[in-house]
Formats: sequence, C-alpha cells, structure tokens
Amino acid sequence: MKTLERKTNRIKWVAIAALLILNTMSLSAQKNTTGIDSVDWAIKKLTKLKVYNLYNNNGWDSTPIGWNYQQIIAKRASDKKLLSLTAAKEPPAVRLAAMYGLILRRNKRCQDIILKNLNDISSCKLASCDVSFDEYVENIFVEWLQNSREDGLITQADSVRNDSIIFFTKGSSRLEYVHELVDRLPCNEKYYRRMKEMYYKERVGYVLMPLVKFKKKAEKELIIRSLKQFSKGMDKEGGYSQRETIGNTNDALEAVAVWPSKEFRLALTQLRNYELTRRYIDYQRLKLFYLACLEYNDAWAYHFIDETLGKSTKKWGKNNYHWQYFYEAMRESPHSRFAPLIDKYHWKGSYWNPEKQDFEEIK
Repeated sequence: MKTLERKTNRIKWVAIAALLILNTMSLSAQKNTTGIDSVDWAIKKLTKLKVYNLYNNNGWDSTPIGWNYQQIIAKRASDKKLLSLTAAKEPPAVRLAAMYGLILRRNKRCQDIILKNLNDISSCKLASCDVSFDEYVENIFVEWLQNSREDGLITQADSVRNDSIIFFTKGSSRLEYVHELVDRLPCNEKYYRRMKEMYYKERVGYVLMPLVKFKKKAEKELIIRSLKQFSKGMDKEGGYSQRETIGNTNDALEAVAVWPSKEFRLALTQLRNYELTRRYIDYQRLKLFYLACLEYNDAWAYHFIDETLGKSTKKWGKNNYHWQYFYEAMRESPHSRFAPLIDKYHWKGSYWNPEKQDFEEIK
C-alpha cells in the first residue's frame, strides 16, 4: 500500500511540475509580446542596426544578429502590422523585413504596394555575407515581386504587365532592375521615346546602347558627343576626380562596337590621343576602345590600331596595357585581319585571363 501511495504521489508531483512548466511557458510567451524576442523589440533593434541581411550567414559561418531581428518581424508580426511597416515613413531595413514577410505569406497586396511606390528613393545598406552595399529599397521590392512568379504570388501575365508599368514610370531608371529590363527589351519603336526620356531627362548612361540599336541620326550625334566626354570627371593626370561625375565615353564605345560608323572616327582619334597622355589607365575603357575599333574591320581600323600600338610601345615599352587589352579584345572578338599586329607587337610573357582568374602564356 505504501509503495502504491508513493507512486501515486510521484505521479501527482510530475503532473504539477508539468503544469508549472506549461504555465511558465505561457507566461513567457505573453511577456514576449512586449519584451525580448517580441516584434516591437525586433523593430527597435533593426531600426538601430540600419542594415538588412540578405543571407543567414555573415561569411564567417555564423548568423548575423540582424538576421534574427528580420525573422522575428517577418514571421511573428500580423499581416496588418507588416502592411503598416512597409510605409515609406518606416526605417528602410524594417520595411524590407516586413515586405519579405508579406511575400512569404503570398499576401496579394504586395503587388499594389510596390507598384504604387516606384518613385520612392529611400535606400538601405544591405549585407551579403561579408560584403555590404547601398541599394534602393524599391529595387529590392521590385526584384522580390517579379521573382515571386515561380512561387505563385503573381502570374506570368502579371509579370509582363508589371514590367511595362515599371519601365514607363518616370524616374524608375535609377533601379538596377530597370537596367536589366532595358537590356532585354527588343528594338521596338514603342520603347524609343521612353528610352530617350531616360537618357536626356533622367541622365541614365546605360540607355545609350539600346538607343543605338534604332540607328537614328539623333543617336549618331549623341555617340559623338559622348565619345568626346573622355576627360570629364578626370583630374590632370587622368585619375578620377571626386568633385565631378564622369562622362559617358565607355557607354559610347560599346555603342560604336554595335554601330561602327565612319562618322565616329575623328572622336575615336581624339579619345586615343587623350588615353596616350594619361598616367592612370582605365582598363575597362582600353578594352572597350579596342573592341570598338575591331568592329570596323577595314584598312582604316588596321592602320589606326597599328599606329596606336606603336605609340604606346614607344612610350611604355612592349609590355604595356594597350597591347594587353588589344590582345584580350582579339581573344573576345577575333578578326583575322588584325592577327599580324599580335605578332608585330608580341612579347614573351604571360597574360592575365579574367575568365580563368589566372595567368597563362601568350601564344
């Protein structure tokens, strides 16, 4: 009987202990609505941090503290709360966390909110592993929305319609998504006026290349003017000046490669002469310069490149950047006409292959 009584008492105490644990958990959950690990607590923490993490890894195999705040907001806040947190007046990092939560829940109001705020210019510092950078909040919103087609938030028809709305909205050209969208668009007259507006009024250089595809007289004059901006934003030694924005010369060189017109030759010569005087070399520009010249693929281009390589060799010796980027341009866009120039200015050595990220012997 005593043994049975002890077992009965033990069961009672276990039951009481279980109830106490459950009550404690319940009380803890109630406290969390206003204390540590609560939504309001996470909002305050993320507001102070001012950074939005794109991944749950900081690049050093640990979770960024901000990621935890974001998850609390996205997963614990009500839809009503998340919708209120997407407003432009809220801190950028909090807005991103809230929109992420709404997209995870397939909330149909996401699309309307994003499309109505295309002119929002607020930005946020983003962290991607151990790299951080600033980005427009609206650009992240748009990318999330358009990529959610695979998850069922929007349909294919929605996506196409959204692209049209985004593209034709004035001021949207600052978004990286629009840059990528413009590159995908076909050469259709219905896009021409909006692209011109982007270039002339919104001053977006990346639209120059798509505009050139229309091959209109106005764009020819535009290319010449842009090519002649080679010293804009440069100091006396050819380095970048922080007091002035650079010109659109590099964009214009890409345009010349698509449309190698005789009318660009004088501007190319002026650009070449300037590049030969620079102390600081713009490696991207050099490669674009030779890629553009190669596309002429005629006697003038052969003589022009030969003359340029001769001048650069005389000034800097055989192992100079002009020859290296001519060689790289020939590898990317081979033209048999110019092959003799490789042998003429060839030197024994190695070549940095950007694709392999390693040096290889010049052949």
